Amino acid sequence: MPGRTDLWLEAFRHPELGNASYLVGSGGDAGVIDPVRDVGSYLVRARERGARIRWVLETHLHNDFLSGGPELARRSGAVLGAPKGSRLAVAHRAVSDGERLDLGSGQLVGRATPGHTPEHTSYLLLDQHGRPRRLFSGGSLMVGSAARPDLLGPRHTLPLARDEWATLRRYTRELPDPVTVHPTHAGGSFCGVGASPASASTVGRERRANPLIRARSFVQFVERYLTSDPFPGYYRGMRARNRRGAAPLGVAPEPPTPRSPSEVALAAGRPGVQVLDLRTHREFDAGHVPGSLYVGHEGAYTAWVGWTCRATDRFLLVGGTEADQVDAGRALRRIGFDRILGQLAGGWPSYEASGAPQRSTRRARMAALRRALHRGEPMVILDVRQPSEFAARHLPGARSVPLGEVGARSLQGLPRDLPIYVHCARGERSAVAVGRLEALGFEQVVHVTDGPEDW
Repeated sequence: MPGRTDLWLEAFRHPELGNASYLVGSGGDAGVIDPVRDVGSYLVRARERGARIRWVLETHLHNDFLSGGPELARRSGAVLGAPKGSRLAVAHRAVSDGERLDLGSGQLVGRATPGHTPEHTSYLLLDQHGRPRRLFSGGSLMVGSAARPDLLGPRHTLPLARDEWATLRRYTRELPDPVTVHPTHAGGSFCGVGASPASASTVGRERRANPLIRARSFVQFVERYLTSDPFPGYYRGMRARNRRGAAPLGVAPEPPTPRSPSEVALAAGRPGVQVLDLRTHREFDAGHVPGSLYVGHEGAYTAWVGWTCRATDRFLLVGGTEADQVDAGRALRRIGFDRILGQLAGGWPSYEASGAPQRSTRRARMAALRRALHRGEPMVILDVRQPSEFAARHLPGARSVPLGEVGARSLQGLPRDLPIYVHCARGERSAVAVGRLEALGFEQVVHVTDGPEDW
C-alpha cells in the first residue's frame, strides 16, 4: 500500500526537566535526538528492537541539562551530529541546513531553525517516498509556544526573537499540516514560555492555535513571546559544559550510598551539605529532617534544586522509598549536580522508626490567611511566584521574592518574630521556599497550600 511506512518512534519523557528525547528508526536503523546524560535506556531499547543506532543528533547546545550525546555515540558506534554553529569540542558531524542523513529507507533532514539559540537545528523525518512525517523541533516549536530567546543574555534577546519569528513563519510556509511535531521542551521546562503540557502536536494544529504563530506582526509576536521572568541559575554554565562534553556516567550509574538516619540527621547541619526531601509537601510538612529542603519528586523538581542550591554542594537524598531516591540521584546528575553523598537507607519509614529528630511545618489555606488579615493580625506575606504572575494578580501587602531568589540576601530585614505566610499558585514552590526559610533560621513559617485564585 502506498501509504505504509516502516518508520517507528519511541519517546523518553524526562518530567523533572520538562523535556523529552527520542529514539526514531526505520527498519534496523535508528537515531537518537537530544539524549540526556544517562544513556543506558537508549541502548537497551535499540537492542530490544534489533536496531543499530546510526545517528545521535543534537538540536542545540542545551541550557537545562547535560547532553549524553558524546557518550552515546561512543558506546553505540554512531555518528554524533550537531548544528553547524555549535562548535563542539568533541568529534562530531556539523549538520547544515538541508543536509540529508540516511536512516533505513527514510531520511532525517537538518533544518536551520534559530531563535531559541543561534545554532538551533531541527530534524525533519522523511519516509521512503520522501514525504515529511515528523518534525523533531527541539525548542524552536513547542506545543502552543516556542522556547525563550533570552537565556544567552540581553545582547542576544531581540536578534534571536527576530530569528524565531522567521523560523515559525518558515515552518508554516514549508510544512504540511499533518506533520507531527515532537519538541524537546514541553510544559514545565523553564526554557519555554507558556507551553502546553502536551508532548506532541501537528503543524496544522500549531498553525491554528499557537499564539506566537498567529501573531499578525513582529511587535505583537514579541509582546506574546518575551518574558522578564528569571530562570534557574545553573543554566548559565550549562551551554559551555555541553560544548566541551560532559563527563561520562556509564550505562547504569551507581545508586547513591545508603546512609543511616543518624548520619542523615547529623549531615543536615553541616555547611555545604543539602538534605533534599523528595516526598509530597503534605508529608514534608507533617515531619521532616530539621534543616532539610523540600524539592518534591514530581514536575520540574531538579529546577528547584538548580535554583536554590549550587553544583558544588553535597547532597543527601530522602524519599518515601529507596527507588525514589535512586531516581532522584540520576535526575540530579542530568543537570551536573554530581556530589551525591548518599541516600537514606530504607527511605523515610526508616527515619521515622529510628526516633531521630523531626520538625513539622504549619499549613494554612488562603481562606485562613484572609481571615487573619481581616482581623489585622501582624504578619508577612511572601509571594514566591514569578514576577509576571505577581504583576498579574497578588495579595494586598504581599512581598514578591521569586523562588529562585529566596536566600539570606533577599530575606534580609524580614522580621523573625512575626508569622511569615509563604504562597505560590498551588503549593509546590511555596513548599520549596518554606524549607529554605526554615534552614535560614526562621521559626514562624506558615506554608499556604493554595494560591491567589482561591483568595
